[in-house]
Amino acid sequence: MFKRKEIRTFLYSICLFCITIFMCSFSAVNIKADDTIGRAAWLHRLTETFEMTVDEDNYPDNYFSDLDSGSEYYRDVMVAVEFGVVDIEAGEAVEPEKPVTREFASHTLNYCLGYQLEDQPENKNYAFSDAAECKFPDDAQIAVDHGWLSLVSGKFLPEQNVTAAEVENMLSSAANIMKTTIIDENADSNYVFAENVIVLPKGTDVSIDENDVVAVSNCGKTIKEGDTFVVYPADLPCLYRAKSVESNGEGNMVITTEEADEESAVVSIDSEGIADVDLSQFESADNVNAEYIRTASQARDASQAYGIEVGKDSVVADTSISLGNGAKVKLAMNLSGLRLSHDINTLQRYYYVSLEGNMNATGTLVSDVAKMALASKSVTLGSVRVAGVGKISITAEITAEGKIIVQYNGGFQTGFQSEQGKFRLLCKFHKKNFSSSVEAEASIALKASAGIDLIVVKGSLYMQAGINAKMTSDDYNDGKAPRNCTHIAAWLSADGGAKVTVGIGLFKKDLFNKHTDIFVYKNSPVRLAYHFEDRIRVSACTRGKDYKYFTDALSRYGSCSYGDTSSSETGADGEPYTIYTYTLDEDENATITGYRGNVSVLSIPETLDGYRVTAIGKNAFRKNTLLGVITIPNAVISIGSAAFAQCSNLSYVVLPKGLQTMGAFAFYECDQLTEIE
Repeated sequence: MFKRKEIRTFLYSICLFCITIFMCSFSAVNIKADDTIGRAAWLHRLTETFEMTVDEDNYPDNYFSDLDSGSEYYRDVMVAVEFGVVDIEAGEAVEPEKPVTREFASHTLNYCLGYQLEDQPENKNYAFSDAAECKFPDDAQIAVDHGWLSLVSGKFLPEQNVTAAEVENMLSSAANIMKTTIIDENADSNYVFAENVIVLPKGTDVSIDENDVVAVSNCGKTIKEGDTFVVYPADLPCLYRAKSVESNGEGNMVITTEEADEESAVVSIDSEGIADVDLSQFESADNVNAEYIRTASQARDASQAYGIEVGKDSVVADTSISLGNGAKVKLAMNLSGLRLSHDINTLQRYYYVSLEGNMNATGTLVSDVAKMALASKSVTLGSVRVAGVGKISITAEITAEGKIIVQYNGGFQTGFQSEQGKFRLLCKFHKKNFSSSVEAEASIALKASAGIDLIVVKGSLYMQAGINAKMTSDDYNDGKAPRNCTHIAAWLSADGGAKVTVGIGLFKKDLFNKHTDIFVYKNSPVRLAYHFEDRIRVSACTRGKDYKYFTDALSRYGSCSYGDTSSSETGADGEPYTIYTYTLDEDENATITGYRGNVSVLSIPETLDGYRVTAIGKNAFRKNTLLGVITIPNAVISIGSAAFAQCSNLSYVVLPKGLQTMGAFAFYECDQLTEIE
């Protein structure tokens, strides 16, 4: 008979065997019989490895010709698109079942990780002889350097399919890399300075102004001109050399400082932690209205006052930016959740710095396109100092010619990780919502920049996100129709970069000065495309231009008021869909009587089906809770009663210059409405 212990051991072995078989089966579920993995299955594995998630109501539009909601891994592909992993042109095939090649795998994996080669393009020497055959040779080199893929007879072989073993090796390596960025907020930091450095203990009453003048109160140590010293204004130390010292002899000193020589002052640093940025110290620039929001009640009031979503413990600001010829951009923004993380170990040559936060913005430019030339401006909105680190600045970056309205909200990250000479650029933007209306060429973005001084890490980081719109127009004089083709493309854009020096002594290095595109049109989660022939919107170009994708009528992400708008369009399912209903008067002028679109930013069209819009009818937009910003064309002379009543999220309206009559309760119970222009 078996003993009880032997039975337990036997059962345990059986369970362990079953678990092992299950895990192996789970790992192989995406692997085909020929030892390859399809593109969609690979993207599914990436979304799992990097824990990518998207809210149910925030999926991107489907930009691909061979994918529909019934496709296997459809949701996973859409999640990968949301995070910018898929850089396939809109309208082309994603080929979900096509085996993943070594180049596709290395390119998409490294997009998620952000490793960069140190050398400049003109100095790069790849380890493989077929670099000219690689579309993304940097990613191929990084895959080789990290041991994800091996060379074959000195070649990378970009079009060779990856094997099951290579898939598991790549994803296992990625998972381990991601674990290294987990910060222990309770870790003990250890700073070792040279014997000649005077260290004022934590808890000493210290303040530092924007010119790095240090004020010390009730200090038991004396600092003289020329001394190198350390103070702790918060959890992180600041290293200075005293240029001049004013003292009352009772432990109170005001010290004018200059940069210290960290080479001789620092022995080693082993430090990690997270600092929440105190946004109550946000200092707004001139002509910018800013307010720190401390409570939920204040947040509700600010949401109504500024017309954007606002949370507590955040900064909300607005301003009007002149671009000339009477054109101006009205901008409102909300900044929240700023956190600066670091993990530094000089002995191991490991450096990690990351700034994360959330930005919410509304930008509106309405101008006369005929009068306005292309204009660009960079406008500082404000800044906040982080004790022991540096300063974070927020700017608006604007290029505009025409008309653009945008609302967006998202979380961002900018930073870097360096370990034994391998460098990652950590720049990300995760859209939470986005809606726009575009006409002509423009871009509006918010930019977060951080100056960093962590003694052995010095430099700057930045990340910006917003909207880009491009318009191309072609005229034809061959006597055929159409005589003009105009194409407008717009997208959520984002980019980031870092310029940093790290280390001390022999290992000090001007490490990096690089920029990366997070979202361009080819990989953006929001891509809008509108085509017009003789100012009439169409879904194909009859002049033979190779436009493969056109935004369908039900997209929630944007609208376009250029040219003539059709009241009915074809939805993604191929079925006709009525967006506007209207009536005609005896002069064949249109009165809009209803609207069924999905956008939150709407420019009501000047014409519908060729008829000029001159009126908004009674109850036309009533109870539309999606609408946040509306512009009404100048030809509209009448707005009917309750036309926009109970549009509970409507915050900003541009009325027509020729408006003559407005019915009763036109904006009744529009509780978020703060400005009518």
